[in-house]
Amino acid sequence: MTTVSADSAPWEWSLEDLDDPAVFGPRDLLVDRALVRQHAYVHGTAEDLVCVSTGEVTPMVLASRLLRIYEERHQRHAEVGGLHLREALTFSSPVWLGENVTIAGRFGGWYEGRNGACVVLDSEARGADGRLIARARTTELLPEPPSEAPHRQPMPGLARKVVPGPSSQGWAGAGLPPRHVSVGMTLPSMWRHLEQGQVSLYSGSASFERNLHTDATEARERGYPRPIAQGMHLCGLVDEFCLRFFGTRWWMFGQFDVRFVAPTLADTTVEVGARVAGVRHDEGVRVVDLELWTRTPDAVVMVGVASAPI
Repeated sequence: MTTVSADSAPWEWSLEDLDDPAVFGPRDLLVDRALVRQHAYVHGTAEDLVCVSTGEVTPMVLASRLLRIYEERHQRHAEVGGLHLREALTFSSPVWLGENVTIAGRFGGWYEGRNGACVVLDSEARGADGRLIARARTTELLPEPPSEAPHRQPMPGLARKVVPGPSSQGWAGAGLPPRHVSVGMTLPSMWRHLEQGQVSLYSGSASFERNLHTDATEARERGYPRPIAQGMHLCGLVDEFCLRFFGTRWWMFGQFDVRFVAPTLADTTVEVGARVAGVRHDEGVRVVDLELWTRTPDAVVMVGVASAPI
């Protein structure tokens, strides 16, 4: 059996992949004003935090498509009892409003988990000029591994153990001056109430999809009192949080890696918080490492790490 190593090089789509059953796409997506407005609505934020006045759009508007590219050949994970365990995203460029973006993905392998197969999906988005916009590495828990996915070594853990800290006063401005950043500093928290309508629209209600995110009956059958938000929906809140701290440099150099540790029910207030874990110099550029978390009034639901230059 061929086994993929845990530290394999980033994957890039090519024409040679067209006939590979483990590869999905490419698919094109127009990043228009309607997509910007939808992203702003489902995350409860202002449009100018999704698309700035000069036309740059957060790469996060592509995240759901990066996750779901494999559905062109497979049932959606939520329909077969799957769970989103982990998400890692790396940004290389913003998207331009009105740009056609190409998305492709592949199975990065699977390994044994405690309750099923941990399936890794690698995906990328490129602009009309071929530039890399974003890469994603998703880990899903499925009852059985897809036949096309090779066996792989387990994914390494997060870069550091994250212990959520206390809530801090909310954002007063667009960010913090670089001279004020110090290791151990707790950043201002960001709160957002995720209503059922926002959760449903993010998860396919506009195309009449019924799943544990959009339908109360489906959620109850899976053991939840009401529908739950997608993990990638929470990642959109992390994107806004980091934009407020790092500025638009986040869209060009940002990266984060998060684990989902508990469900987030619809009609729940979510808090995003972080502390500065490190300040380092990378080829003369000052980079800040964050430990971050999201929580509801009932539980911590996500922990992770993020970094970008300041």
